[in-house]
Parts: sequence; structure tokens; C-alpha cells
Amino acid sequence: MNYLFFYYGEIPKYVGLALNNILNIEKNAEIFLITDQKINSKYINTLDISKTNLLEKLETINDLYTKLNMDFNPLWATSLLRIFALQSLKNYFKIDRFVHFDTDVLIYKSFEDTLENYRFSESKISITPNDYKSLVFGYSYFPNEDLVDKLVDLLNKNISDLDFIKHKYTNGHDVSEMRHLGILNQMYPELFNLLPILPYDNHEVVFDPAGYGQYLNGTHVRRGNYIFKRRWISMKHIVGSELKSKRIKLKFKENPYVVYDKKNVELVNLHIHSKNILKFLPPNQESYITL
Repeated sequence: MNYLFFYYGEIPKYVGLALNNILNIEKNAEIFLITDQKINSKYINTLDISKTNLLEKLETINDLYTKLNMDFNPLWATSLLRIFALQSLKNYFKIDRFVHFDTDVLIYKSFEDTLENYRFSESKISITPNDYKSLVFGYSYFPNEDLVDKLVDLLNKNISDLDFIKHKYTNGHDVSEMRHLGILNQMYPELFNLLPILPYDNHEVVFDPAGYGQYLNGTHVRRGNYIFKRRWISMKHIVGSELKSKRIKLKFKENPYVVYDKKNVELVNLHIHSKNILKFLPPNQESYITL
């Protein structure tokens, strides 16, 4: 499977660990990265951001948010830019289908192994819902390139009318990348297939939008601790509220799984928002990538 990524700025070590993990889990994986940094690795197909129009797009996004006097987090701009970067990557390398997720995500099952337990939609973008209004790239699958182009076109339309979008859909509050995706899901539900994130309805595997990884080790600003049983849970997240209710339990023994109704349901991925990737790597990892 093709795995597409975007990183703007100096690349931290955890990104290299996460990309290296993909090659350990899926030996035939192809990794593609668009960045402004120089990468020397035979295992990564890179595209220099200067060869695209992404920096101009980033300036446009920043100008739009500044014009609306939003309390704008600069990370939102680069997070939003990543959607346009996916289009640039797939065009440059002529990629049809691919998987994408945040650079602080670990996978525990290859795409082919996942297919044995879950059948992705071949006509929609499969993506993880974070809450009932937001989608997040904890894991996503684009089955064909037309869906990337459609997503970019619709996102461009909403960005160009950002004042209207924020007042209609967020009660005047700021619009992050996750909310942009959630709003597009409200407007065009036929575009998205929401991946199962809870073990109900006899799912054989589930995906982590963010809540499971945050439960294990917190966020980059709110650190939990798995060993000493101190958890960090956001009740705003679908996963968080279910963990808090104790309807489900999360276990980690080399690989993560969710316990429900005396059944262990494997997690395909963990979104390690704390960036403490090393703690949750599967054992016996070979070194392919060092960044």
C-alpha cells in the first residue's frame, strides 16, 4: 500500500520512528513525503515543497484567518495545508489509492491484514471521527485519486467563504482542520465513510482517532501515565466518553486492543498525541529509516 505524508519544518525524531514502524509492519509499503527538509533515505519518496504551490496556499490560508481576526493557531494552517499536500503528492507520483494519517500514529496491522477484518469503502474516503462534529486523520484511506480532487475542491470552496462557514457551523468560533472535515461531512456525507472506532456491532477491528492513544499517554500538553494508571480522557471525544463510562476497556500488551463484552478487539493503529512513540512501538523493530 502507498502511505502519503506531509511535514513542514524541522522533522522531529518521532516522525522517523513512526515511518520506520510502517515498513516493519508492512514490508511492501511505499512511503511518500512532501517536506521542505532534505531527506536522504532510499525508503522514502520525497517531494520538495518548493516544487509545488503549497507555500503560496499556506500564505492564503494565514491571510484568510487573520482577516477574520481569529485566534488562529499556526498549526491549524499547516494541518489544513496537508490536504492540499496529499493532492500534490498523488499528482506528482501518479498515485491512485493510498493511506494517510498523522505523523504521530503507529500502525499494528498492515493494510492487507486489516482487509481480512474490515472492508473499506471503494467509493468514499474512509476516515476516523473524533467527535460528532469533527473528523481526524488518525487513519484514513483514499481508494481513488478522484476523491482527493473532490475533497480539495470542496475545501477550497468553504475556505473562500470562511466567514459564512464559521457562523453557520461553529457559532462564530474558529474553524480548525478537524472541524473543516466535520463540516464537509455534514454538507456532503456521501463523500465519507466513518471508520469504526468502538467495538460495538461485532466489529473485528477498530481504529483510533486520538482517544485511545491519549488515554494511554495523554497529549503533548496533558501527559497521562499508563504504568501508574493515571489516565487522560477527553469527554468531548467519542472514545473518551466510552472509556470513562467503563463500557469498554483499553489494554496494551505489545499491541493495543479494546475489551468489550469479554471479547478482545484489535486496534489497527494508535494516535500517540503525546509524541512518545518509542514507548508504544511493537517489539523487534528493524531500522529502515532514521530522520
